[in-house]
Amino acid sequence: MRFFLSVAKVTNVAMVFLLAGVAFAPAGCQRDSDGKLVAWGKKKSKHHKKIVVPPEVAGTVAEVASLISGGDAPITGTGIVVGLDKKGSSEVPPTAKRKLKAYLTNEIKLGRATYNLESVTPEAFLNDHDTAAVSVDAVIPPGAPKGTRIDVAVSALPRTQTTSLAGGVLLPTRLHWDVGKVSENKYLKSLGWAEGTVFVNPFLDPTNPSDAPRYRQGVIMNGAKVVRDMPIRLELRKPNYHVCRTLQKRINERFSAPGRKIAVAKNRYNIEIKIPPGYRKNYRYFLKLLMHLPRTSGPAAYEARAKRVARAMLRPGANHDGLALVWEAMGKSILATVQRMYSSKNQAASFFAARAGLRLGDKHLAGPVVISFAVKPGPHQLLAIKELGYHADVLEATAPLRKLLDDRNELVRIYAYEALLARGDDTSVTRYNVDGEFLVDIVDTAGEAVIYVIRTGQPKIVLFGRNMPIANPVFYCTSDKNVTIFSKKADPAAKEPELWKPHIAVYRKIPRTERRSDEFRVGFKVWPLIRVLGSPPRPSRKTWDIQGIGLTYSQIVSILCKMSQQNLIEAKFVLQKPTELQKIYQHTPSVGRPDKPTR
Repeated sequence: MRFFLSVAKVTNVAMVFLLAGVAFAPAGCQRDSDGKLVAWGKKKSKHHKKIVVPPEVAGTVAEVASLISGGDAPITGTGIVVGLDKKGSSEVPPTAKRKLKAYLTNEIKLGRATYNLESVTPEAFLNDHDTAAVSVDAVIPPGAPKGTRIDVAVSALPRTQTTSLAGGVLLPTRLHWDVGKVSENKYLKSLGWAEGTVFVNPFLDPTNPSDAPRYRQGVIMNGAKVVRDMPIRLELRKPNYHVCRTLQKRINERFSAPGRKIAVAKNRYNIEIKIPPGYRKNYRYFLKLLMHLPRTSGPAAYEARAKRVARAMLRPGANHDGLALVWEAMGKSILATVQRMYSSKNQAASFFAARAGLRLGDKHLAGPVVISFAVKPGPHQLLAIKELGYHADVLEATAPLRKLLDDRNELVRIYAYEALLARGDDTSVTRYNVDGEFLVDIVDTAGEAVIYVIRTGQPKIVLFGRNMPIANPVFYCTSDKNVTIFSKKADPAAKEPELWKPHIAVYRKIPRTERRSDEFRVGFKVWPLIRVLGSPPRPSRKTWDIQGIGLTYSQIVSILCKMSQQNLIEAKFVLQKPTELQKIYQHTPSVGRPDKPTR
């Protein structure tokens, strides 16, 4: 009874403060400029520094929880690269040699008569200088679903005499958690497989001694496949059952599909998260929205939060990207507040508001604003062009994007090409698949000729200019004397009419022999040359003629680069910068962009 009387007295005291218009808060509680509680503790002393939570973080999931994942972690394996044409080595460290012998016997089936490999032993295979033992490393992003493709780094093992991995092919290699970089042994399980052609930086100079070690390193684009869904969870900084249940409710209200929960609170500090089906192809964006989701809900709370975000957008040094994500995480109900920011004189606020509105489905009002940023030079032009690639339903964006393919800035042209490709525009871009190994996109443009080479994700060469020419006369030979390209006089007896005029001849040295391949002849155009260089040395199903000399993507890129440097191809060569690993919660996105590379 005494307890209830005490509670009643406390309640009455609180009511007195409230009725008097005084904000009731226990001693030691501090508030920010909006009146929000920001810290507990002793009364602030003269030397005490107030903790200020950024407006894009305050009141969101990120303020009280961290994203913890079995992904965003290193995986590794030891594999074998073949096809190095005597640039490999027979040295293999003892520990790695035991593993590789077992792998060759059990996985590749060397020494088995049923596979016609009984004459090849694992020992002989490893001793061949056409092979090299390598370390294979990759990083699985947070929450990556099963089947996700990721890039792989490949490097020759230390204390081996391998000189170059260029042109080599990695045999299928099992990848597991890197035990040197994680602390729990329970993670020692297979999480992916890697294989494919090694890509080596084509700007390396074989005559430069300082570049020699870098020939021992390479990348396999999209070379690894994740074999299981990666677990992901939210972990509260301070365990609290009530907060856990509140976050679970909020996340499921915002993202769950009928009959499917996205968030499940496991205890007082952990919430298990599943990627919603609609976000599996863009799970990184989902995780950003998740971390920017406000912890309070309801029309009044959302409207008040949306207006606070709008005010924060106009402050100097504002994190516009993070603030816009708060709007996007709340959903369409706050769209009216976002729309009022489209016409802001603050250019950053205007752009990020329009981008948020477009993502919330406001294509009629937000679309023209984003287009206006895309067509004029400025700090938001590239972001605007990229955003239009995600919204094919903004039909009026197609014509401006096509016009940007002729821009003087090659980055603008590349972004416009990528946006049109994402929108499914098959008028401006023609695509060819070279034996399933890499793609060649030819872009219709009246601008300067550019060769744009992808080195992350899907291997691809982009030619800005449909009939990109090669100089006549031409003579080019690779540094290892393996491939020769030269001009020839007209051949009136040839079957192909284009060879009745002067043309280009191409041949290569056949690996493991001193013989040379047949001579292939094409016109003075870049795309036909790429087709011959990359097509496999096997008969065509239609004509039974050999199609090409079977070079790898890395080798072809290197040839195009060198020919461009020697002005044999009058085109600027642009190599995409590698994409940096993304952090799910960050103030400024860090994305590698294409540009002229530097060593």
